[in-house]
Amino acid sequence: MIKLMIMEFKEQLNSWIQLNDPINVKNVLSTNEMEAYRHILTSSSLEGSYVTSSASITGPGAEKTKNENNLDTNFGLAAINLANMARISAQYFPVGNNRKEKEYNDYKKRLASCPLFTITLSTFNEITRKSSNWNDLIEDIADTFDGINNEDRKQVKGDLIRLANTAASKSKTTETEDILAQNVVDVNDDVNYYLYDTKVSFFHEKKKKEVKQSTFRVTRLKLRFLKDLWPEVSEVMNKKVIVSVKDWLDSNNTKSEDDNKKPLTCIS
Repeated sequence: MIKLMIMEFKEQLNSWIQLNDPINVKNVLSTNEMEAYRHILTSSSLEGSYVTSSASITGPGAEKTKNENNLDTNFGLAAINLANMARISAQYFPVGNNRKEKEYNDYKKRLASCPLFTITLSTFNEITRKSSNWNDLIEDIADTFDGINNEDRKQVKGDLIRLANTAASKSKTTETEDILAQNVVDVNDDVNYYLYDTKVSFFHEKKKKEVKQSTFRVTRLKLRFLKDLWPEVSEVMNKKVIVSVKDWLDSNNTKSEDDNKKPLTCIS
């Protein structure tokens, strides 16, 4: 009975891989290669908000995830590779121009449908602030990361501040709606993939570069990687796209147009 269940699960996983293995590319080894690949795949979708993204690895197993390259035993690396397949097949590229809401939402759907993940949290919340001071808001958003320890939450907060500065670094005098997305792989007794995003409106003034915020819409998706099943099916991924932790981080961290730009005074 157990053997039959595993065979059925393998069939489900193989079906997902076939749907999410972009044109059967065998290796994605560097950010430059991903960028070149993006020009082949990308459609000219110009609708929706821009998504500014960050990625990080947290938890006591973070160092092992970063330093061990054995896909069979490194559960964090396995989760990252599945997410990478979903992202590329959705044609969502945070380091390029094709980082619109449409592609990002497709990425979320593809990742959530992977048989090796189970959804343990899916919520939507609105946070309203009238003050131009971001500190309280950033704290409120960071606090939505349930299950992450206080030290790692500091890293999440830092990513949020960087994301907000990146999204607000545009020089236009206009009101724009941006999405700040965070990919966090937390490696503990369980391996959890957090995909949280915050939709926010920015108002840019050419000289002061002040930010006026109204309603922040926070969507939380938490996926638990089924690590107990992974040893039974890991050979399926050995023939598929393998991405290193470094390239995963580089490919999911949106860079500011000017990385040397000073942070906005309303964000600290």
